[in-house]
Amino acid sequence: MQDSRWIHDPDQLEAYLRQREASDEAEYAEPSLVRLAVCRIGEQLYAMPADGLKQVCKVESVAYVPGCPSVIAGLIQVGGEILGAVDLAKLLSVEGASDCRKGYAMIYEFGSERIGLLVSAIKEVVEVPVDDICEQDFDQHFAYAVSEIQYFDNKIPYIDLQRALSSLLDLDEEMPV
Repeated sequence: MQDSRWIHDPDQLEAYLRQREASDEAEYAEPSLVRLAVCRIGEQLYAMPADGLKQVCKVESVAYVPGCPSVIAGLIQVGGEILGAVDLAKLLSVEGASDCRKGYAMIYEFGSERIGLLVSAIKEVVEVPVDDICEQDFDQHFAYAVSEIQYFDNKIPYIDLQRALSSLLDLDEEMPV
């Protein structure tokens, strides 16, 4: 009679070793991290993907462009380059937000397009474990928030920039998340 604790078949032994190796790798694997830019719009904190973020600068002035939708703040100059600027407070319908044209511009690159996203303040760029991003059902007010992240003691909305800006920029390609 064979003892059931022992593996006598070479195929079973190989399968057992593969399974054990996979579970050991999973147990000791570094958590998958995602880079996020945390910013403030009005009094509310938001997180956005940081992979397309190229630069952050203080907004000196915004040139108004007649006939543009209200979410387009106008044009800004960044290092000699003229960029379109989107007022994220208006795009996200943030109530009570101060004029973001006196705040900061987050310069994002979407394929060959560069655009400034105007916010009240930039907090930091952080790396958070993917497991800290929680899917949420937000009401209409957070139409572009797809999930939330744990940021210190708070949960803050994670904005899907692809969805938020796709109607403004003709985005055909996927942006980094």
